[in-house]
Amino acid sequence: MLEDIVCRMDNWKEKTEQDRTMERAKIQGIETSDAERVGHDSQCTSSPAEPQTVGAKDNVGRKRATPVGSRRSTKPCKREKLSAVRDSIAQAIEHTIPDPSAKYEYLRERLHFEREEAARRIELEEKRMLL
Repeated sequence: MLEDIVCRMDNWKEKTEQDRTMERAKIQGIETSDAERVGHDSQCTSSPAEPQTVGAKDNVGRKRATPVGSRRSTKPCKREKLSAVRDSIAQAIEHTIPDPSAKYEYLRERLHFEREEAARRIELEEKRMLL
């Protein structure tokens, strides 16, 4: 039984190593094809009057170093989305209520409503506890 387990573990290790090798080969192939394409594009776009730089091919296949600040993705994160929604709601409320006293009246009514809701929740919880 132990030999069977050892055999299966060896097979699993070989399979994972093969998967890693295939993944590395794919990545290297993609990087190589991108580098060739970039090199081909730059050769096609340069005119004969423009001199070729000597060290231009030294950087082929290397990744460009980007500054740390520019590595941020353009997709907004969850916090940014929530803050945008919160700000838009606050702005909508401010524009709908031009008079500051009306704003405080709205806030007073809202506070009263929230207190009533909290009291209802407490009553329901007490009823559930008694059952």
